[in-house]
Amino acid sequence: MTSYINIKNKADQHRKQKSYKEASGYYHELWDNYSSQCTKWDLWGLIFCENKLGNYDAALKMSRLGYQKYPDFRQIRQVYSWAIYYLVVKDGQEKKSFDKAVYGILKLTDYMDQYGPGVLTIFKAAARWNEEKEWQKTIDLLSKVDVSFLSQDSFSYVDNQGLSKELASPKEKYFAALTKAQIGAKAWQDCIQTAQMGLKILQKFHFGNNIWFRWRMSESHYHLGQYDLAVALLMEIRKKKKDWFFTAAIGTNKVAQKKYKEAKLFFAQACLEQGDWTKKTKVFTSLAQLFEQENNEQSLKNHLELLWNIYQKEGWKMGTYLSQQVERYAIKAKSLSQVKEEAMKIWTQIIEDNDPSLKGVITNVLPNQKVCFVLSKGCSYFGSINDFKGDRVFFRKGQEVLFRIAEGYDRKKKRKTQNAVQIRPQKGSK
Repeated sequence: MTSYINIKNKADQHRKQKSYKEASGYYHELWDNYSSQCTKWDLWGLIFCENKLGNYDAALKMSRLGYQKYPDFRQIRQVYSWAIYYLVVKDGQEKKSFDKAVYGILKLTDYMDQYGPGVLTIFKAAARWNEEKEWQKTIDLLSKVDVSFLSQDSFSYVDNQGLSKELASPKEKYFAALTKAQIGAKAWQDCIQTAQMGLKILQKFHFGNNIWFRWRMSESHYHLGQYDLAVALLMEIRKKKKDWFFTAAIGTNKVAQKKYKEAKLFFAQACLEQGDWTKKTKVFTSLAQLFEQENNEQSLKNHLELLWNIYQKEGWKMGTYLSQQVERYAIKAKSLSQVKEEAMKIWTQIIEDNDPSLKGVITNVLPNQKVCFVLSKGCSYFGSINDFKGDRVFFRKGQEVLFRIAEGYDRKKKRKTQNAVQIRPQKGSK
């Protein structure tokens, strides 16, 4: 008995000092020579040290034995879960093993311990199942989580390049994973409610989640036929993130509302905004359909040529609509750069035809060359060179310009003003 106690004390002491290799040796000696005297804590200590040393196979083998002997001992269950997590879940194994491991861990551990393997497993599984489009499995999994217990603390670290990085908190991960799954499962109303809760509760966002929550809400409103709500959210998004993707989505909502002129404008803006043209084929197709609807054969053919060229270059198979239209209009090979140039002229013209800008003339430029006054229809508006879009050589007295009006504030006179913004020279003016 004395030898058992001596070895046990050495094992425990080394474990507490984080000397896991030495501790593991003593725990193995205990188990090999004094197994009948070993307690559940001795077995836990052995498995704990093997996990710390990265000997997960050994930890798993002893965990199974420990679970058979002490099925209700929480500490054994937890180290058993950690062994499974590191062996199977963390880096991902083939699907059958991965899924079995996930459900095994959730059976063994308290998954509301946000620092334990349960919560880590849930988010690993949610990410993988969302990637595999197993939306309902993700929803069912996350339904086990009481979100009120999840932390909002994000995790910070320094990467190999010495740059500070910050990861989303467990609570943010929960809302991100669940809204993505709900969108995939077409649970539109649930997605709206989850995203609204996330935007209300979360104090900090990472990886653009504040944008994506609104995007998923807008998509849900669109599918529910609530187009005005969808557009309002998209407009809100565009204030923070100018992206052709969101502009095009507004166009899609306008088509659903049969507001075709507005749809065409937003599609044209999306086409001209920065982005990979090969990812905009749906937008080009939507414009082609609108041109067909208004019998604008020239613009329709240009967009069919654009689509045909992209599909040929990428080696993609054309869908029914595009195949039929290409055959109907006898679309042939043409220089892609030429087709793009013609398309850009069409998009620019659409925007100019819908431009609500006012016409005016710069009546005065102050000596500092930073401030001007623009006269239009008998009204004079304050303008700044910071709002001038074009070659600054045209920021001069007598220059005919196009501009829009925006609310400003005169600090000296302490009152609201109407300012000229987005000022640009008129084409053809001297």
